[in-house]
Order: sequence, then structure tokens, then C-alpha cells
Amino acid sequence: MTPVGFGLRSHKPLKTETMIKQETQTPPPRTDEQDRLEILARWVKANEKLVVGIAVGLAVVAAGAWFAVSARERRESFARRELTQARQAAEAGNLPLAASDLSRVVGSFGGTTAGQEARLVLAEVRLRQGQATLAASELQEFVTGSVKPQYRAQAYELLGLALEQSGQAGAAGKAFEDGSIAATAEYKYLSARPPQRRKRG
Repeated sequence: MTPVGFGLRSHKPLKTETMIKQETQTPPPRTDEQDRLEILARWVKANEKLVVGIAVGLAVVAAGAWFAVSARERRESFARRELTQARQAAEAGNLPLAASDLSRVVGSFGGTTAGQEARLVLAEVRLRQGQATLAASELQEFVTGSVKPQYRAQAYELLGLALEQSGQAGAAGKAFEDGSIAATAEYKYLSARPPQRRKRG
């Protein structure tokens, strides 16, 4: 027979002072940033398809932009190589070949920087060949188009020479005057551009 008061009983562990403080301690207040992040997370979860569509769209746009820039750079590089070969032909005295090559560069890559340089070199070749009238006609078409600012002054200078050699003194004087104005504008354009850092080799 078990003595009274000595039966088996379960005892709960005593709570320490630290445990009591943890139970009574209030959680820190939520910040506005936490609330905004939670709202954003809920919105993303609720609009998962829309978010995925936007992400795919941005990726397509980025890929398209990269492709356009890459294609433009390749086009410029190819035009530059063609221009270099044409220059070499001109320097070697093979003016007909140089004129042919330069005409091809102008026709195929006229909108590139190298293409606009080719127009100027072609005008010089025309003048050396005694084709001042043809050079003047091509240069007049050039200066009335979308000439890059750094080439406008030289284009007018060559136009003045071509017109002068064609016996058009009045028109030549006007071209030289326009060239002087363009040179001033070119100086301002180049001065306004940020200096380019040289790449370390």
C-alpha cells in the first residue's frame, strides 16, 4: 500500500528569470520598409505571370539593343577597313582604283563615320584627277545632307576649291565663307565634348 502523500506526480520545470522576460517582452515595431517589402512580395506573388512577362520583355529589349549596337560597330569597322584600302590605293597613285573603292564605301556605308570620311577623300581624288565639276556636285550634295559636325568645315573647304577650279569664283567664295563658319562651330563642338581617356595598353 502506497503511503499517502508519496504518489507519483509530474512536475513542470521552473521558469527562469530570462524565460519570463522573453515571454513578457514585446516585439519591436515594424518599419515602413518592412511593410513595403511585404506588400511588394504579396503583389509579385499575386501577379506572377505579369512579372515574368515584364522580365522577358526587358530581356528581349536588352538583347535587341545589344544586337543593334554590335551590328553598328561591325558596320563601322568594315567601312574603316575599306576606307584604309582606298587610301592606300590613292597614296600609291592608283587614282582610278581609289575613286572606285571610295565610291563603293560612300554608297554602302555613307551614314558611318568612315563613310563620311570617304566622301572627303573621294573629293580630293576627283580634284587630283581634274574632275572638279564632279567633285563640286558630289560635295554640294554632301554639305546639304546630314554631315557630321567634325567634317563640315573640310567639306566646304574642298567645295570651295572644286568650284574655284570649275571657274565659279563667286560660289567658291561663298563656300569658303561657309567653311569658316563651320570651322568655328566645329571648334565649339569639339570643345564641348568631354575629354576621352586614353586606354592603357
